[in-house]
Amino acid sequence: MDGRELAEVIGHNARRIRTDAGATLDAVGKAARQHGLASWGGTRVSDFENGRVSPTVPTLIAMCLALGEIRRSPLTLAELLAYDGTVAINADLA
Repeated sequence: MDGRELAEVIGHNARRIRTDAGATLDAVGKAARQHGLASWGGTRVSDFENGRVSPTVPTLIAMCLALGEIRRSPLTLAELLAYDGTVAINADLA
């Protein structure tokens, strides 16, 4: 199936939001922990940004809150999911 994997799209957007805000991976990890992602640090944020995490809905909500805090402006789930091309949801759905 052609298209970008959902986790890649989310990770790309998360990285762009973090870097636009001038934040480090560790800063996002700290914000993520404050929003319920207890074991998250810079390494886990890097995995998330590189599409190596298949995030659950609660994780996505927590990351929206964390990244919104980092950039000092609320972040919507739609911003994390934004992509102009085809997104591969699973092997049969894009």
